[in-house]
Amino acid sequence: RQQRAPGQPPPEGSNARSLPPGKIGKLLVFKSGRVKLQMGEVLMDVSAGLPIAHRQDVSGRTKLRSKPRQTCVLAS
Repeated sequence: RQQRAPGQPPPEGSNARSLPPGKIGKLLVFKSGRVKLQMGEVLMDVSAGLPIAHRQDVSGRTKLRSKPRQTCVLAS
């Protein structure tokens, strides 16, 4: 992963707020059957889950060295 210079804008798609409504990334389906979610430069594994019996939320947290770190809810 490349570090960007201070003052340089983040790469397109790396900020969830800059994406169009209803789109947070791309689902990549491989011949092997594995699925990954690409959000900007980040690849995340996608796997089948269990039926839920309680509320679940998905959140993201900035990985900045400065404080305070920011957390945002992506889905609930």
